[in-house]
Amino acid sequence: MISLQSLRGSEGGMFSRFLSLFRRENHRHAETRPRQNEARLQSEFAQKASSQPSTGPVEEERMKHLENLKTALHKMQNERDELRRILAYYPRKNLNDRINFESEMLMMQHQQVMTDLQKMRQQINEGLWKSNQLRKQNQLYCLRYSLLRSESIRLKHNVKRAQNENRELLWEQIALEESIKETARFRVEASMKNHVTSSIRMSREENEPLNGSLPMERGDGGIADNLLASVEDSTVLQTDLWKTAAA
Repeated sequence: MISLQSLRGSEGGMFSRFLSLFRRENHRHAETRPRQNEARLQSEFAQKASSQPSTGPVEEERMKHLENLKTALHKMQNERDELRRILAYYPRKNLNDRINFESEMLMMQHQQVMTDLQKMRQQINEGLWKSNQLRKQNQLYCLRYSLLRSESIRLKHNVKRAQNENRELLWEQIALEESIKETARFRVEASMKNHVTSSIRMSREENEPLNGSLPMERGDGGIADNLLASVEDSTVLQTDLWKTAAA
């Protein structure tokens, strides 16, 4: 907080400036006609300078200096208008009564400071409200993140379980294919055995009437040799079929 002495010191400087500007304004009113002539000459000079083309850096410097003078004059006119507005609020006051004037100026500054403090309090309250809103949003995002993380963990567990089930089904499929191949091999062997047995039975039935009349010699190609050859052929055929089924 600004101390009262510093405010009074600043207001004293402001009061002295106010008096100097007031005197300067009175002096300006006393010299109205020469100032008007000077302003007229400056305007004519500005018109001539604007109508004539610039011939060098000297002219440019003069134009810049003239623009600066115009800016300073405009600023002084604004200060004069502001002081006139201030004086309009104190038409019946005695400006020599410095204490009353400084107290009124201090009161105005105090009101301005209190207004600024009120605005600052409002800004602090708005900041606290926004902070609470952000904290609630952060909590909501944390909750959503926890739910999504739990869902992600559950999905990963389901994927792992599905992979294990897929692996088990693959092994079952391989075992089933092996069982099918083994069953096919057994069927081929059984069909070959039935074929050999039926062939032997049919050969015996065909050769039974000839056993009593024609004796079988050792060197002759009899039924036994034919049966042995058929058994060997069936064994070779069974082996080939088993290899084909295994492939």
